[in-house]
Order: sequence, then C-alpha cells, then structure tokens
Amino acid sequence: MPWALGLIQMGQFHRNKNQRGETLVESLLALAVATVIATGIVIAVVTALSGTTNNQNSNFAGNYAQEGSNLVKDLAATDFTSFQSTYVYNSSDTSKNVYNFGDDQTLRNNSSTFVPCSGSSSPTYNLSDSSGNCSLLRTVYINTSGCDLRKGGQCSDQGKTKCVNGVFTATAVSWSDSKCRLNANCHSAEIDSCLTNLNVLPTP
Repeated sequence: MPWALGLIQMGQFHRNKNQRGETLVESLLALAVATVIATGIVIAVVTALSGTTNNQNSNFAGNYAQEGSNLVKDLAATDFTSFQSTYVYNSSDTSKNVYNFGDDQTLRNNSSTFVPCSGSSSPTYNLSDSSGNCSLLRTVYINTSGCDLRKGGQCSDQGKTKCVNGVFTATAVSWSDSKCRLNANCHSAEIDSCLTNLNVLPTP
C-alpha cells in the first residue's frame, strides 16, 4: 500500500537523521578527548624541556661558582695581607663588599664598570648559560672581618661570624627563568669559604 510504504520511508528517514546526529556527537566527543590528550602531552613536553634547561643551568652555575671560589682562594694565597687591604670590609656601604666576577676573572664592585659576557652587551649578566646565552650572574661577597652580614646585623650577633681570624667569602651564581617573578634571579648556586693566612704561624 502506498501509505504504508510512505510510513516505512518516513521511519527510515527519522532513523537516518538520528544516526547522523549520534555520529556528529560522537565525533565532537572524540575531538574533545583528543584535544585534552594533546594538550596534556604538550604541557608534559614543555615541562620536561624546562626542567632539563634548569638542570643544565644549575650544573653550569655550580661549576662557575666552584671556579670563582677557587680563583678567589688563589688570589688570597698569593698575598693574603694585600688581599685583606684591597678588599677590606666597607661598613658604610655594604653593597661595595659584593663584587661582579665575570668570565674576564676580575673582581669589580658596584663602583666599577660592569663587564658582561664576552661578545655581549648585557647590563645584568656576566656569564653564559648551557645554551650559550648571556644569562648567568656571578658575584663574590667578601668580608675581611670573617662575618656574613649580607642580611644585616653585626659580627657580634649569633651565627654571623663564619671565620675566626680569617676572611669570609661567598661565591654565588644566579639566574632567572619563567618561574621567577618580576624577572628576579630566583635560582642560585653558592659556595662559601673561609680564607686564612697560611704563612702566619699560630701563637703558641
């Protein structure tokens, strides 16, 4: 019968339409799931690369800090008396007790011209990182009174004296990355040393 055939065709039309709708929903759900998975993979890769770079810079910074500490020790060992008089502690301007120590291996305080990495014009950094970018800063804190007063206080305060009858030095290498706020150098590697005059015999 024509009317029965029309009903059958109409039912098939509704079924095809519903199937197309279900297929579209399934496709959108699959696309959403794939997007979430892809985003997760991208985040994981970026995090891994960032961690690798930070570890490389940490290793570089540690090596630079050790190198700087050794160079300062050699400088003091050459002529300890001259070293003490040259880098005598400045209590009126404590910032002058922190010296920039770049790859030219020369100690310069804040009154001297800042020397960046070789071939760079950076106003902030003086050593190259693991990628060859000028993004590491090496400084040396020197206190000929044997104290660590970088956070204020006096040598007589508890815990401030680090070297008795010696010179306290702290060689630090710092750097910044996307985890640091306000572009501050929030990462650092530091080596502290106590330098004494080996040529002076202790009083019996």
